[in-house]
Amino acid sequence: MIVNEIESRLLNASIAPAQFSPTDKPITGSKYITYRNDLNENGTRAMTAMEVMKYPPEGRYNHFNRPDPFAGIEIKPHPELGATPSSSMK
Repeated sequence: MIVNEIESRLLNASIAPAQFSPTDKPITGSKYITYRNDLNENGTRAMTAMEVMKYPPEGRYNHFNRPDPFAGIEIKPHPELGATPSSSMK
């Protein structure tokens, strides 16, 4: 899966992970990849991070409860690089 390839390449290149945005949800096991479904109530435009911050933390990445395109996707451990998956934000 592409997310595992991206994660592996970032780890292999010794790129340090950044702090995750409080409006995003990391893909389970990822040290790098986060996402949010930030379409507005009508689904017509993306909301800014500042607009999303008004929602409770647990719902900021998908505040209108749309289908989660990354549900069930997780980054596999990278034992060859000495890396293990990070914990998921809930």
